[in-house]
Amino acid sequence: MATHVFDIDSDDDIYDDIPPPFPVACVRDGDPVPDLDAIPRSEWKDVLRWCEPHVRSRAVATTKTHEENVAAQWVLHERRQAALADSAPPPVPVVSRAALRRDIRQVNFRVSDEEYDLLDRAARAYGVSAPRLARMLAIRGAKRALDNQ
Repeated sequence: MATHVFDIDSDDDIYDDIPPPFPVACVRDGDPVPDLDAIPRSEWKDVLRWCEPHVRSRAVATTKTHEENVAAQWVLHERRQAALADSAPPPVPVVSRAALRRDIRQVNFRVSDEEYDLLDRAARAYGVSAPRLARMLAIRGAKRALDNQ
């Protein structure tokens, strides 16, 4: 396999996303595939950073020994882990149970089968679930009871 070197010099910030020069094993779908066998291991991560994912996998195949192949796979694994860590959502804020209890209260009551069927039919007529309708009616009833005092 012939090894080529892509040499791109840039004095302008516009071209900062252009990869540094590196030995190329082949060109796959218009993208240069780095020849990892001709690049020092210490530079693999920097070179692979510029490649598309399908090109990175091809670059791993340019290694000659099993040990180098495993090392290249490890570089890809570390890169994936770093990308996942960078894209992870921020951690959920910790809220104490006491604070949650102050903000939300729960009211439970039992109804007979006939009462539930009645509630369920009314809820379907309004396009909501039976528990939601029960909540809505309980809140409205409480407001009306206070208004009539």
